[in-house]
Amino acid sequence: ITDEGKLRRQIEEYHKPKEGAVSFAWPYLKHNDRFIRYAARIAIEHQPVAQWQDLVLKEKDPVTLTQGAVALARQGNASVKNTLLQALIGINYPQLSPSQQVDLLRAYELVFTRMGMPDENMKQQIIASLDKFYPAKNNYVDRQLSKVLISLQAPDAVSKTMALLESAKDDTLDQKTFTESSDLVFRNPQYGLDIAKMLSKVPPAQQTYYAVMLSAAKTGWTPELQDKYFKWFYNAFNYKGGVSFVGFIDKARKLALQNVPKDRYAYFNTISGDSLIGKSGMSLANKIPQPKGPGRDWQLEEALRVADSGLLSKRNFEQGKTMFAASMCSSCHSMRGEGADIGPDLTQLGTRFSTKDMLEAIIEPNKTISDQYAATIFTLQDGKSITG
Repeated sequence: ITDEGKLRRQIEEYHKPKEGAVSFAWPYLKHNDRFIRYAARIAIEHQPVAQWQDLVLKEKDPVTLTQGAVALARQGNASVKNTLLQALIGINYPQLSPSQQVDLLRAYELVFTRMGMPDENMKQQIIASLDKFYPAKNNYVDRQLSKVLISLQAPDAVSKTMALLESAKDDTLDQKTFTESSDLVFRNPQYGLDIAKMLSKVPPAQQTYYAVMLSAAKTGWTPELQDKYFKWFYNAFNYKGGVSFVGFIDKARKLALQNVPKDRYAYFNTISGDSLIGKSGMSLANKIPQPKGPGRDWQLEEALRVADSGLLSKRNFEQGKTMFAASMCSSCHSMRGEGADIGPDLTQLGTRFSTKDMLEAIIEPNKTISDQYAATIFTLQDGKSITG
């Protein structure tokens, strides 16, 4: 165990009400190791607030004050909100490192969330202290700045964030992580296919973050900016981000639509892609039941005898459609335009293949895979791999 690990374990001994905890843990709120800072803050939070509230409000070290503000936002009383915010405003923001700036902005956010939004005078003071540093040309700092300034309804927050929405690029490290996750495609027959779809058209994470933050913006819009914003959603529905992505994007879209004038709602609803929901596997309205399973380990010949015994004369097409979705067939295949396109379209399957062929493909899915749909891992000289 490292020295840092030993120290963290020492601090964790105070993760309960204990005499001397505040004096022991307080100096470690500004430790260089974020895990030690976290352990120290949790130790502080476990002590009666009266023992450390004044220490937070009088603290001059910016890192200690930031960590203390988070603790007070989580455990303190809203009566000290303005005093706490005034202390945060007093921090010399440009002298902080990017990670320290993110922590400070997170502290602001927690105060708003836990203690309530500030009054108008305090809002203007916070906006004046932060707006000049936005954008920061650092993705993580800009994310947090956008969240804080939009929540305060800063006058220029929308125009600045929209400029970033149009130009933002994801960090190289994030993209590298996506690419190197390609091996996961083959590790799980269900989620691997979702990963394959995502890798085929990865959503732009930074743009998506700004779009979601802008859904809470009520002021600062121009007709041109609103047009660009809602058209972004229409394009975003074409990205692949796993089974929850469409619902996530549509939720943000609907939140944003709550902020438009009533006489413009229908227009923005249309240009933001309302017509796309329910098509190409995007349906969000129908609640798909969990599959109950086949009930037994079916063998081909046995299943064929049951199918040929008159079962097909009693078939229920609506039930079949539900089964097709519940068993995740629609995550790879499409029927009549609904579903995904990783595997072949099954709309005309019954006219091209026999019952035996279809049962064999269901019971033994790996027996025959067309080269057209097989995935290949390319191992590069540097040891990395790409799936295509």
